[in-house]
Amino acid sequence: MQKITHRSANLRAARWMLLGYVGLLLYGSWFPLTGWRPPEAGLLELFHYSTTQRLSRTDVILNVLIYIPFGLLWVFSLQRVGRRAGLLGALLTGLALSLLIEWVQSWLPLRTPSVRDLFTNGLGAFIGALFGLMIHKTHTAEHGWAAYLRALRDSWVRPGPLGDVGLVVLGLWVLSQTTPLVPSLDWGQLKEGFRPITAVLRDGASLHWLRLANYALSLAALWLLVSSLVRPGKRWGGVLLLLIGGVMLSKVPIAHRQLSLEMMLGGMLGIAAVARLGWMTTTDRCRLAVGLILSALLLEALRPGGSDTLHSFNWMPLKSHVRNLVNLIDLVENTWPFVMLAYLVAQRD
Repeated sequence: MQKITHRSANLRAARWMLLGYVGLLLYGSWFPLTGWRPPEAGLLELFHYSTTQRLSRTDVILNVLIYIPFGLLWVFSLQRVGRRAGLLGALLTGLALSLLIEWVQSWLPLRTPSVRDLFTNGLGAFIGALFGLMIHKTHTAEHGWAAYLRALRDSWVRPGPLGDVGLVVLGLWVLSQTTPLVPSLDWGQLKEGFRPITAVLRDGASLHWLRLANYALSLAALWLLVSSLVRPGKRWGGVLLLLIGGVMLSKVPIAHRQLSLEMMLGGMLGIAAVARLGWMTTTDRCRLAVGLILSALLLEALRPGGSDTLHSFNWMPLKSHVRNLVNLIDLVENTWPFVMLAYLVAQRD
């Protein structure tokens, strides 16, 4: 009975993750979801035209990589995993999904459908399915990956719903730094991602001190949150530093994101200021984190904008956020400090 329960939970989690990843693929492939117009030619003609364009090695690598998780999750979501059915199903489903994406891209002026993308996506799904079959052979249903993740959460994070809320806050912070979740290995995008740093170091631009202070306060508060979230005795500092560093570096290839000296220096100063406060009680650390995050919100509100134009008062709540998906994601970005405040207020020793 326990074996059936574990397997059912693993399948259900894998199917939800597969559905979520397909949503991310659709969003990333159709971003920014504006400027829809009828295609100028049929899909086959557009595919033929794409073969005359220069082949980008980075595009090929990226197209393969982003479909590997799809193939992996496809295998995990199957009720019965057979080698032939798993590989063939992942390949055909990956090709069908990619074909749908390419067809819709023909309606978007900022996107170009490509037959090369179709085949590299299918290859990525096939490779992911191979990995999935290898993992499935080495893990039984009683000790599946979902059970492993749950055990990992229970061994590191304080028990109860409040621990889950803390993990949600951490995830929202990561999301706030990495949206719109559309990576590009184009050399121009990579240079643009480092532009704020080169502007200061090479061109003599000045640092934005309010922004630096905002990052220092926010990351110091995040550090204190994690200190209240992790079970006593766990060495979590290095793990969190790796996470923060990874998030910072991931901003470089993501569209509309940049890595700045303000974030790097502010993060180092903020974390250094609170890293040795383990002697404080959990309640006191949470109170300090509340003060830090409120100060960060105040600094953000006081930071000068780029325009002196006055706008009419908006009587409709969230009106500017529901017009398109990009603005809706902006709303999600700004929720993490307030969810964090709710967690900190509820946290006790």
